[in-house]
Amino acid sequence: GDLILTIAIRPKDGWKCKGSDLHGTLKISFSTAMLGGLIDVVLPIGKTLQVAVPERTNSGKKIRLAGQGLYDARNKLSGDAILVVSIVLPSSKRKLTPEMERFLRSLDARQ
Repeated sequence: GDLILTIAIRPKDGWKCKGSDLHGTLKISFSTAMLGGLIDVVLPIGKTLQVAVPERTNSGKKIRLAGQGLYDARNKLSGDAILVVSIVLPSSKRKLTPEMERFLRSLDARQ
């Protein structure tokens, strides 16, 4: 007969299952959000992927990794991994210099 396994993903791991799709959060720095880059993501199935973050990515953007979710043996298909971008700002206690503050304000003025 068939061997059927049940996989439980704890919400504290930051992942949720919806059918065969995995939903998680991709935390990126402000500089990665502005300039883009590659981020390593460890899926709950133990697989590590490099995710390309496009430049000028906003918080809340969804990045779909097709076929990287859980395998559904009944339908013989893999679900997707869906990552919601969250921009994490540095928690430094050091204040911004006036030059840094002017530069950041200038970015807003160029929109």
